[in-house]
Amino acid sequence: MPSGASARNAPSSPQPARTARTYGSVTAANPHGWECFADPRQQQRLRRLAAAGVDAVGLITEVYQAIPCNLSAGQARALARLAPPSLQTVLVTTAEDVDEACRLAEHVGANVLQLHGFNPPADVAAICARTGARVVKTLHVQGERLAEPAEAIGEYLAAGVS
Repeated sequence: MPSGASARNAPSSPQPARTARTYGSVTAANPHGWECFADPRQQQRLRRLAAAGVDAVGLITEVYQAIPCNLSAGQARALARLAPPSLQTVLVTTAEDVDEACRLAEHVGANVLQLHGFNPPADVAAICARTGARVVKTLHVQGERLAEPAEAIGEYLAAGVS
């Protein structure tokens, strides 16, 4: 323990880094948790988030899970257009078909496309090439194991994901 520190004020478990300001991400240091945008008339909320220092907002769009914040492509597009320039918009989708993912990306016009499906690296490369968007690919964990083969990580990077 460093000099001057006591067991009483030492954290009992590792604390999350407080540098991430991305909103709505399970990896971000966000004390408020998820916030759903189920109504496209949310420009004031978007401005408040930007003023609070949030740098990105996820627009969960046409995912196959039944969740209350699942937006239609039209709602996501409206929100993406309402976001102030300082706030990155992230289209979050489970679309696995290349044409469908590209259609959503082009229609919504978000700054970033986050793929949550089991899109193979070749399809991700096609999506990157066709949309020109910054693409983030989610990897899936089942228990303590990565669902995708380990070599897929390099393949996704070569495909153009960030």
